[in-house]
Amino acid sequence: MSIETHPDFKPPTTDKRKKVFKEYKANFIEAHKDDSKGLGDTIKKVLAPLGIEKIFDKLGIDCKCKERAEALNKIATYKTVNCIDYEMYCFIDNFLSKPITSGILHEDQNGLNAILEHVTQQKHPRLGCCYGDSGRIDEIKKIYNAYQPKEKE
Repeated sequence: MSIETHPDFKPPTTDKRKKVFKEYKANFIEAHKDDSKGLGDTIKKVLAPLGIEKIFDKLGIDCKCKERAEALNKIATYKTVNCIDYEMYCFIDNFLSKPITSGILHEDQNGLNAILEHVTQQKHPRLGCCYGDSGRIDEIKKIYNAYQPKEKE
């Protein structure tokens, strides 16, 4: 069952929330666009202030910095996180807004598990029906809270 066909899926009726979600997603992507994808990017960032690449350019020598960074990134890739889309956001919002009285519905388990696997890019064992699986519920809450407006100081 997809998120859209879930019986409890009720997207917000106003576009304001969708606009807010898009703004926060754009901010999240912008904030993380320069994150290192692996060891090659990290080394490149550390060495960039030293001007090694500029020295090679002045000497007319191709340092192959980009190729080296890509090769090192393939060898030692950092764990990345995918953004959730609006439907996933609504699914989590809907799930967190209702009280859990007798366990987590099978459809909710599947939807939440799919979201966790999408975000972390890792296979997870199926979420349990009991609310005792609080570690992964906390992960879902962290994902959801990352898209909430920050309090203005």
